[in-house]
Amino acid sequence: MGALSMVGRPIVRKYAGPVATDAIDLANVASVEVTSEQALYPVDHLFDGLAGQGGSCWVASAAGMQAVTLHFHEPIDVGTVVVESEERWDTRVQHIDVTAMQGSGPETQPVHEGKSCSFDYAPYRASFHRATWAVAARGVTQLRIRVTPTPLSLRATLTSVIVRG
Repeated sequence: MGALSMVGRPIVRKYAGPVATDAIDLANVASVEVTSEQALYPVDHLFDGLAGQGGSCWVASAAGMQAVTLHFHEPIDVGTVVVESEERWDTRVQHIDVTAMQGSGPETQPVHEGKSCSFDYAPYRASFHRATWAVAARGVTQLRIRVTPTPLSLRATLTSVIVRG
């Protein structure tokens, strides 16, 4: 399979920390498409290497369900996907779905749809959550992370996305 056409925009790592040695450097192999982002909390923060509690974050500019889609320049093998989220302000639940896809355009087909994960945030409870999806898919061309905050009047937010081969 040859190079795929560029969809989305390049990932900008302006204030980058080190990428984990076992992780795929997404800024070099993918472009990103996002349904909305705040100027101070762009989607690029998900891939800047500043993962973990207190890391930088992406915050949607619009309320309700949001999607972050990685479009790989060449098909890649995906072993696991790690998603981290920290909530410092609101009581909420965030439902997160991860889907790996093959193909492009109307020929895109899901090859892995992970079980939805829920992160529950409330006062005096954990404010940081991490979930890992075992994808084990070859030739992935797109990876979509869907985030649905509850209540829907809130904005989606994530701290990092880490993909391992």
